[in-house]
Amino acid sequence: MQTVQGFADPTLNAGADQSICAGTPITLNATSNGAVTWNNGVSNNVAFTPSVDGQYIATATLNGCTSKDTVQVTVKSNPTVNAGADQSICAGTPITLNATSNGAVAWNNGVSNNVAFTPSVGGQYIATSTLNGCTSKDTVSVTVKALPSVVVNQSGNIFTAQQSGASYQWYTSGTSYSIVAGATAQQYTATASGNYSVQITLNGCKDTSAIINYTSTGIAIHQAFDQAVSVYPNPSTDIVQVSGVRLFHFVLYNSTGEVITTGNAHSGSISLFGLSSGKYYLYIQDAYDEEKITVKGIIKQ
Repeated sequence: MQTVQGFADPTLNAGADQSICAGTPITLNATSNGAVTWNNGVSNNVAFTPSVDGQYIATATLNGCTSKDTVQVTVKSNPTVNAGADQSICAGTPITLNATSNGAVAWNNGVSNNVAFTPSVGGQYIATSTLNGCTSKDTVSVTVKALPSVVVNQSGNIFTAQQSGASYQWYTSGTSYSIVAGATAQQYTATASGNYSVQITLNGCKDTSAIINYTSTGIAIHQAFDQAVSVYPNPSTDIVQVSGVRLFHFVLYNSTGEVITTGNAHSGSISLFGLSSGKYYLYIQDAYDEEKITVKGIIKQ
């Protein structure tokens, strides 16, 4: 009499169905008292990244008997997102970042989509789109260019912009604000009383200086002499020193052109004692060469 022994099928649990975002790795881990294999080239408890939806079948084998269990994997599409082109702006200029997407868009750095803001420094701005629990990101680089310096040094009727290597346009303003034709150099010499300013352009960014007030004395400035002569300290409270000339004749005017005092100086010291605070103009003429004339602005504190 022959005895026939029966074997039970192996136990098998392939795990729960899974729903993932495209590009996300998953691990299928079937538990069994037998040896487990998967279809589709999957290895048990080894991560892989499915590209499409599908059924994954686990097969357990024990004593020549088999069991099967199935996991359904759903691969959700990630949202599309386009943060737009990189931007380069001048300091103080507002910009708007507008990412297009089929999902809900959020930006880092406190930025709201399609709402203008003014960045103070450059940086990376990241747009994150969310759809059905899946996210996509895109980045915009924002470069903030510094404005040119608009400091202007004044020596009499000669104005010099401190910013070099830029483009310049000088303006005059009286009853109206108008371009000074042909005045496109770093230095400008005023030929009449008035208010002046300069617009400076550097790397595509523009800024305009403060108004410079000039009162003409009707004097022809000797350029080399003007550069050689210095008046200091300026501003001053009581006395200014004049250097660059040994003996000179001087006339001190107030801001309206009224003569305050005149004289000849040997030591180079000129008193401002008793004068009201404000701006004055010091006419200086070389005693040895009458063609050497300059006018220096002085601030009395």
